[in-house]
Amino acid sequence: ADAEQTQANEQTQNKKEQEKQKLIFIAGPHKTGSTTLQHVAFSVSEWVPEVNWKWIDPPALKEITPSLNNTRKSTTGLLAALEGSLHNPIFARNTTAEEMLSVYREEIRNVQKQGLNMIFGTENIDRITSDSKDGDKMLDQLLTILPSPDDQNVDVNMVVSYRSPRVRRLYSWWTESEQTERHGESFLEWILKYPHIFQPIDAMRLTDMLLKKGLKVTLLDMAGIAATGHGLSKIMICDVMEIPCTDDTKKPVDYPPWKFRYNDILLEQNVRAGTTSFNGKEPTESELQKIDDILLRYDCSFHHLMEAPNLTVLYDDQFGRNMERCAEFSVESKNPVINSREDTYNALLEVVCPSLQSDDARCLAVLSKESSTSQVETIAKEDTEMMEKVVL
Repeated sequence: ADAEQTQANEQTQNKKEQEKQKLIFIAGPHKTGSTTLQHVAFSVSEWVPEVNWKWIDPPALKEITPSLNNTRKSTTGLLAALEGSLHNPIFARNTTAEEMLSVYREEIRNVQKQGLNMIFGTENIDRITSDSKDGDKMLDQLLTILPSPDDQNVDVNMVVSYRSPRVRRLYSWWTESEQTERHGESFLEWILKYPHIFQPIDAMRLTDMLLKKGLKVTLLDMAGIAATGHGLSKIMICDVMEIPCTDDTKKPVDYPPWKFRYNDILLEQNVRAGTTSFNGKEPTESELQKIDDILLRYDCSFHHLMEAPNLTVLYDDQFGRNMERCAEFSVESKNPVINSREDTYNALLEVVCPSLQSDDARCLAVLSKESSTSQVETIAKEDTEMMEKVVL
């Protein structure tokens, strides 16, 4: 009888959870399929109103950020305002962070009253992990527009993507940077030049910051999703937005193809044409493996997140295997866990500098074993504005 009552209670609780309104924020970070996730969410909400999803795109944005209005990138202006980039050309008129927060807050309340599920987001939320920004303040401001985590009527979920091998993630960001800035730097030269390369790739710190605010986080293991053969778009529709789908083909079951326009919604993960090789001094396989291990040792400083009750990992594959490897990086080991970005960067220099044989001040300090924190920080500060321009 007790077992039956427990089962009945669980079924009741599950039904309540299913009946809750949902709010999903697609949180990136950069170069993890964010464009695909945004495109699918935006398209579904626009084309299939019967699924009761609404892309949050406040009407007031028509005047404030007209170039982004009614597009999957409409949330970009919100993050730009939060970080104080109010002179960004996306703004058609003067605005403030509070105005942007206000128009979003009002729209979310209106949609909530309509009983619709809500979805929006931008990979630029990874700015909250920047060492040069007050990330906690930015996140606290963002949270003022969302229903409280304690709201029993709305289930708020932040979706973060995890891409591995980590060195390929870093390489992808270098490719993006080269296509934007076109400095002609090799992969290793780029690592040397930009100490602030971590912000756009740091899914673990982003996840940690969100969890500390009491938010639920769904981590998408991109390797696990790739292994299913279904593609990121179908996973977004069926598993993240939880639109009923067939188990085998991941196609929505309640809507005819002509209504859903399913094939039109599918979009390959965003891959830009352009740089496809390392350019210049190519790293060896050994160097790439060392870089990957260093980035993993940094990720392992967040191993405690594995026990976080508010964290759900979808299609756990490479993420779980990476976390299992953290046991290799004990304090007593030759290569222990790395607890800061600064130490991670310095560890990368120990791989990059001998390969480049550069006379850069950072490399001279590393090669002579006389590196000082103040020297590295001074050079890093000079490069901050240039690196963050790429992220814009």
